Amino acid sequence: METSEHKGMCRNAVWLIAILMSVWGCHSPSRSDTSAAQSHAVWVWNAEEFRGKKEVNRFTSFCEDNSVGIVFLHFAGNYANIKRVTAACTEKAIRVYALTGRPEMALKKNHSEIVLFIDKVQRYNSACRPEERMRGVHLDVEPYLLEAFSVGSRESILVDYINMLRLADNHLQEKDMLLGADIPFWFDGKSQHGETHKYGVKLDGILKTVSEHVIDLTDYICIMAYRNYVDGHDGIINISQNEVRYASRAGKRVYIGLETGSGESIPQKTTFANKGKSKLISAIKEVEKIFADEKSFAGMAIHHYKSWRELD
Repeated sequence: METSEHKGMCRNAVWLIAILMSVWGCHSPSRSDTSAAQSHAVWVWNAEEFRGKKEVNRFTSFCEDNSVGIVFLHFAGNYANIKRVTAACTEKAIRVYALTGRPEMALKKNHSEIVLFIDKVQRYNSACRPEERMRGVHLDVEPYLLEAFSVGSRESILVDYINMLRLADNHLQEKDMLLGADIPFWFDGKSQHGETHKYGVKLDGILKTVSEHVIDLTDYICIMAYRNYVDGHDGIINISQNEVRYASRAGKRVYIGLETGSGESIPQKTTFANKGKSKLISAIKEVEKIFADEKSFAGMAIHHYKSWRELD
């Protein structure tokens, strides 16, 4: 069985090859295809809105205006719309990843869904033009939303969740695509109130926090650091720093996610919907300044396109 140390060495070597190839003007479609440069990412949950050239141009212009270099596109619906917006993004040097996820996918009995989804993306890539292809798979699987998570099955669900990621990681090694995942900030054991709770999972005899296992098994993560303030014990910086530092040691990449959506289910302190665009921009600049020297820091990830676009 391949050890995590060996996998880390292999991936680091591939990263070096990709950097050299970029210097030589070549492109490698390998799992090292994340850029060392910082840029923002954005979630897009509805590809159906890209039915025409006008909507696509509006989106790519928005991405350029807001330094977006990565798009997590919900991979569902009409392939024509997915191809249309992906090709336009590729022309602007914006990378697109196939987004999927629901809490139930974390459970062992549903792990086949991950393999089927990866194979679906691969078939899509094989059948379309290079500029229309997905660059990887982005998982938004949130196991803590399962009812059983809070009524005594937390440990077994987390074990299943980590094994789901390992399955995806192994399957994508064969498909030559990147793997990313969204995680809550408290997967490192830090609660929203500042207390420490070890959400540990033992994998191959090694006990680590859930966030550490996720970082080990993916090419990059997005921390859902959903707060609308930077400082304080539960501000964006403090709730993100453990993951950023661990990822730097592991040679992985981290996006720090911020929320812009609104609704009854979204607490006010978790979103910039009630703060506005200027406060969001200010927070982004502060976070970038703090983590600028961390080699794992890839940029910010904003949830999501529609609500971000509509911020005043």
